[in-house]
Amino acid sequence: MIFVVLAFGFAIISYTALIRYIFVGWSSIKEEVSPDSYEDLPSVTVIIAARNEAGCIKKCVDSILANDFPKYKFEIIVVDDQSTDNTAEIASSIDKEVVRVVTTAGRSGGKKAALEYGIGMAVYPVIITTDADSLVGNKWLGVHSKMHANEDIKMTTGLVLPEVDDTVLSRFQWMDFAATMAITANGIQRCQYYLGNGANISYTKQHFIALSGYEGDRHLASGDDLFFMNKTVQADPKSIRFVMSRDALVTTKAESDWRSFVHQRKRWATKSLAVKDKGVMRIQGFVFGYCLMLLLGIVVGWLISPVVFWMAVVSLFIKMLVDFLFLSQLAAHFDNKKVMHSFFVCFFIYFGHILLSGWHALFPTPYVWKERHSS
Repeated sequence: MIFVVLAFGFAIISYTALIRYIFVGWSSIKEEVSPDSYEDLPSVTVIIAARNEAGCIKKCVDSILANDFPKYKFEIIVVDDQSTDNTAEIASSIDKEVVRVVTTAGRSGGKKAALEYGIGMAVYPVIITTDADSLVGNKWLGVHSKMHANEDIKMTTGLVLPEVDDTVLSRFQWMDFAATMAITANGIQRCQYYLGNGANISYTKQHFIALSGYEGDRHLASGDDLFFMNKTVQADPKSIRFVMSRDALVTTKAESDWRSFVHQRKRWATKSLAVKDKGVMRIQGFVFGYCLMLLLGIVVGWLISPVVFWMAVVSLFIKMLVDFLFLSQLAAHFDNKKVMHSFFVCFFIYFGHILLSGWHALFPTPYVWKERHSS
């Protein structure tokens, strides 16, 4: 029994130390602001891989066109990934001076293939990718261009948060994304592990070509962001930066129903074991193991040992307190304290989400995404 007490004590201390470590790393990053002048900054190509995004693509492109970055210094390439709706037609009706629409019809499909096709057609040296269901701020281009004015920087990733309303599902997604942003920023800042989000990522075209793009990873449906970042880490880990800037924040569309959310997370889980970053795997493995330990402690303890049961319950309560303090700080940073009103129910959803994500990573199951079925 002493061993059980020590095991729970060690686990909760380790988890608390991990969350503090992440928050301190996140907090240490200087906020990037947009430059006063864009004249001497590198020009930019924005690539949007879009499939069946007729309802979103115009808003996304319009948000990019609203940037105060000079129009002669950027272009937008919308790559229609074999849509079955009128995504291409809508995109083609927008500012033809800046926006080009190309299609992967007759070519292999998938997001990675679409991105590679668009990058191959890019005119300008800096590539920024975002998703068709996302919106960007009016200084987004300038902040990314400013980062790449430093030739030592080959790749950046920035803040991505979902839309949020009064539903539990949207608030849960916001908390999940906010925590992921803090984890991502901490790892890159400390040069210890590397994550990124393809809705807000940039690199030079020369760098992408030099590392052979997505070669070796094209067979996986997800991970255009992580796998190329992993290649960059292997080439030069110090060339990656996290763009801590609300001026460069991207807002993405939240999943509107639980079924879509589950399919999205199944898709994301396909890349978990394929990512070779040991730092990322250690964090994911520890959090999954800790949640599994709490679940087993509660269930087994209820059946055979009151001591184990109460140790697990106390550990769960401490985890809840640590998570609340952590997420409260992030919500305050982004002026979104209202999201914490749903923390209690979201905490238990997240607990189940961690366990299911780990299960789907270890034992992948079929999913549907953009009318495409996984193998």
